[in-house]
Amino acid sequence: MHKHNGFSVSDVARHWTIPDRILNGKPIILPDTHNICTLTHSEDFARAFLGLCKNEKAYCEAFHITSGCAYRWSDVASIIGEYFGKAAEFAYVPIESIARKFHADYGDVYSQLKADKSTSWVFDNSKLLSAVPDFAPTHTLKDGIFQTLEAMQHADRTSIDARWSELCDELLK
Repeated sequence: MHKHNGFSVSDVARHWTIPDRILNGKPIILPDTHNICTLTHSEDFARAFLGLCKNEKAYCEAFHITSGCAYRWSDVASIIGEYFGKAAEFAYVPIESIARKFHADYGDVYSQLKADKSTSWVFDNSKLLSAVPDFAPTHTLKDGIFQTLEAMQHADRTSIDARWSELCDELLK
């Protein structure tokens, strides 16, 4: 099984672990940094990308393509809980503690958390909008998450990473 940054390719099928924790009233562990991120629905990204294709303003240029909306990671989990009619609970833990607990099973979790969950990722879309002025995202975060959860259930992609959840429980003790 191919591993990249401590996670295997099959981990994609294990993203039901967070919904499972919410459904079972278990807290979601988040770094205590409370940072924000910009999430973009793939259809919105595709619309912006197509607007850049064969666009002279895009030649030899680099663009950020995002929804332009910023969220906390707790917002994402809260929306997952909303889908199931359950409130998500959170436990905020220093990334060093999370990394120490998960390292033996998942490798360099610290670098991943430091880069992805403890750094705010907000991008300026003004350059994109100057090249593709009619671009406007049409999918809300809630709509995208609801669509994803529905598709995962429909395709029976509800595998759970029991070890990850077990380590979360141990860390919370």
